[in-house]
Amino acid sequence: MPTIKSVYRCLFCEDEFKTISGAFTKCKCGKSQVEPTTYGCSYKNGSEVERISSETYYHQDEFYLMSDEIQEIYNEMKDIKERNGYMFSHFELHEKDESGNKLLSMFKFEVEGFVSSHSTELNSVFLYVHLEKKRFCGEEELKRRMLNCLNFMKQIESEEVKISDRSKLIDLSEDIGMDYRAEQLEHYDYKFYF
Repeated sequence: MPTIKSVYRCLFCEDEFKTISGAFTKCKCGKSQVEPTTYGCSYKNGSEVERISSETYYHQDEFYLMSDEIQEIYNEMKDIKERNGYMFSHFELHEKDESGNKLLSMFKFEVEGFVSSHSTELNSVFLYVHLEKKRFCGEEELKRRMLNCLNFMKQIESEEVKISDRSKLIDLSEDIGMDYRAEQLEHYDYKFYF
């Protein structure tokens, strides 16, 4: 759960008061009571306030910190992405802790390609990993998913597997336990998930 610190001004007494999520805080006159929340704030007693500032941060123990082995796999995946430029996309989401340090909370690798040059059908392969402990899948499961994705990225890089070859992707997904689904837009797009 994030911690939210905010400063509000009471419109009755003009008092500026500090609040922290988890408890209601009163202004000097007591007419305004506010608790900051992720999506704004909660009020008591018909409070009339103006938010001056707000800061959200997370506690480091709310996130899984990668072991050296997992970090090594992750770095190798990023290296493949760097070598191949536009072929793979990579995204990281960071949150900050109380001292302003970045905490990696989610990352994604994706590769997609058309089935043929005469088709708008698309194959997409995704790896999403959430590192928040409340959504974390466990280290062994993470390692399995990341190794499968890394091996797949190596096969794409070496052209052993072509992203356009749907039947090969389906066979590969069944071999390694990768989920997939067909989504019909105009034609059929297949999305594969590690």
